[in-house]
Parts: sequence; C-alpha cells; structure tokens
Amino acid sequence: MLEIMLKKPYFDGMNRRLNRISLVLVILLGMTVRNYSQYLSMGFKGGAVMYDGDLNTNLFITNLTNTRLAYSTFVKFNFKDYFGFQFNFMRGKLYGDDSKSLLDWQITRNLNFHSTITEASFLLEIHLSQFLKKSYRVRKFHPYSFVGLGLFHFNPKTYYQGEEIELQALGTEGQGIEGYPDKYKKHAYSIPFGLGFKYPLNKHVFLGLELSTRWTLTDYIDDISQYYLDYDFLKDHNGELAAILSNRSGELEGRTRKDLTGINRGNNSNDSFYTAMVNLSYRFVQAPYQKQQKRRLKRNRIACPKF
Repeated sequence: MLEIMLKKPYFDGMNRRLNRISLVLVILLGMTVRNYSQYLSMGFKGGAVMYDGDLNTNLFITNLTNTRLAYSTFVKFNFKDYFGFQFNFMRGKLYGDDSKSLLDWQITRNLNFHSTITEASFLLEIHLSQFLKKSYRVRKFHPYSFVGLGLFHFNPKTYYQGEEIELQALGTEGQGIEGYPDKYKKHAYSIPFGLGFKYPLNKHVFLGLELSTRWTLTDYIDDISQYYLDYDFLKDHNGELAAILSNRSGELEGRTRKDLTGINRGNNSNDSFYTAMVNLSYRFVQAPYQKQQKRRLKRNRIACPKF
C-alpha cells in the first residue's frame, strides 16, 4: 500500500498529501484515544540528516558539511513496558559535492547533487531499561533501540548555468537507452535502526535524543552508481544535457573535459543516510503498568514506627 502511495502521480501533489496524512493521523488518534489512550503518545522530532554515498569525501569532518535539516512527526503505541510500535513520517534534504574533497580525482569528477527526501516508516521500539536488572537502571532516563522498514521518495537535482536540473529524467549513465537499464525509480525502501533515550519532564511530556542510520535499497540517491559512457554516444541518445551533466570534468577553470569512457563514475554500492534528532512527545495518560508499579510500591512501603 505504501509503495502505491509513493508512486506517481501521488508525489506530484506532495504538500496536499502531507496534509491529508496528517488529517488521517488526527482522526485515527481521536477514534482510538477513548479506549487506548493509556498506551498512545505522539510527538515531533527535529534535527539533522547527513548523506552517505558516492560523493562522500575521504574525511568524516568534511562530510559533516553535508548535514542538512530534517524533521518528523510520529504516533506511537506502547505495548506494556517492553515494546512500542511507531509510525514515523520524515522530511529532510540530502546533499553531496565533490568540490569539498581533498582528493584530486574527486575534484576532477566535479559532480554534486541535492535532493529532498520524504519517508514513511514503521518502527519497533525496544525499551532497554526493562531488560536490565534494577540495580543497573538509571533513574528517569529511558534508553531504547529501534529497527523498522520505510519507504522514501527522492529526486536528485543539480545546478547548471544557474538553472536547477532534475537528473533522473536525463539518464546520465545511459538509463533508457536500448541495451541499458531502465531509468531508476525515485522511491526505494529503507531500513532504519538506531538508539535513543527519553527523559520525563512530567507524567505526560518527554524530551529525548535519537540517533539513527537508514540503509537504503538504492544507489541512485545521488544519481551516481556505475561508469562513464562515451560522451558522444550519450549525447546522441539521451541529449547534450545528459552528456554534460554526466561528465563535468571540463567545467573546472583551466581544465578541459577528460575522456572517462568506461571508468567508474560511482562505487556501485547502495547509499544511506544518518539522522540526529531531538524529540518532544506527549503521552495522553499515565500507562497502566506504571500505575500498578506505584501501587505495589505503596503496599510494600514500611511505615515508620510511632512512639
């Protein structure tokens, strides 16, 4: 169902669809809160997302400059005190640029991209503190891990002569030419996993920090994967703009375009991205298992002797 939602023409009206999804979430929440509110929480996450792919440099500190803003909303159903199931909807922007590298071959390649990503995912959240002995638990801090499955939309773009160009439609690696692969889809599956912790500000409101990795099942978030085609061959079949943006080595000052036919353009391994987000969530009422714990503590409390 998610895959159908994310195919064209659905993404053509992304803003309208975001509003519809938000409305559906609110309606579903209203329908379930009466009977199950003790298990429900919802919230907002905001922070950074960083791309990891063919345009990464050889220095991690340099790759940090690829960081861009991201945010998400989520609804979570807590299953007793061990697990939670979360629906997460995230938007962010990925970016990569060869010009930031210190390696001459990468500077010569001279490729770059940016892409907005929109991801819907289902996550299984594991409340780690419940699996620790009481003596090892940190009071009030609640660590957790999570893993899940997502589906996301991307659309790599670049700038050429001041104009923003969508790369997927061009076929910069020969996609769409007879005997070559079809043009890649602009949606793919992701596998999110990570760690986080939350701290209760009161019995309803929680503040937390979350770090995650998204493995993806595509190598085309950045429009780079395989090898260079002959410039004239690509120009004749997919157009001059496809040939120019496939091999941009001649755009550097003082350099002419190199014949890179047959040389690897990318590393032919799937791209990924990372997120670091602060989250704020609201739990509608205190969970019943916590109320039971309080009642047990009161029953087991030893009263002070009176004289």
